Order: sequence, then structure tokens, then C-alpha cells
Amino acid sequence: MRKINEIRTEELTGHYRRIFTSDDGQVVLEHLKLCHNFYRTSQVKGDPHESAFQEGQRYVVLNILTMLEDKQKVQPIKGNANE
Repeated sequence: MRKINEIRTEELTGHYRRIFTSDDGQVVLEHLKLCHNFYRTSQVKGDPHESAFQEGQRYVVLNILTMLEDKQKVQPIKGNANE
């Protein structure tokens, strides 16, 4: 197995897509979403440390979903105030 820092981003994206677009991968991804606050707020009232911990878990799921996005289909919105 090659070291992770030797793998190009495009190749790594392919690995993510092969895993998480399979039937088994879709089940695992849905489980991760349910277990790690994807569908609900990660804020815990009165406990910023727990909020940060839960947001970190949520970020892992968001990172997986980012790797699965088709970058070529994502187009900037015209008229954006930041342009």
C-alpha cells in the first residue's frame, strides 16, 4: 500500500467514490450521517466543548460528501455578491 501523501487528490477522490457509491458504502454513509449529527444540530446548550466535539464528528461526514461531489458539475452562481 502506498503512503497517503503519495496519492493525488483525483486518485483519492476515486477511492472515495468507489467505496461510498457502492450499495454497502451508501448504507455505511447513511449510518455515519445518523450517528454524527448530520441531520440535527451539533450545538449542545451550555457546553461549548461538547458542541465542538460533535461538530468535529459532523465535519468528517461533510468531508466524505465533499469528496463525492462532481466538481465539474458545480458551477458558480452568477450575480454573487463576492464577485
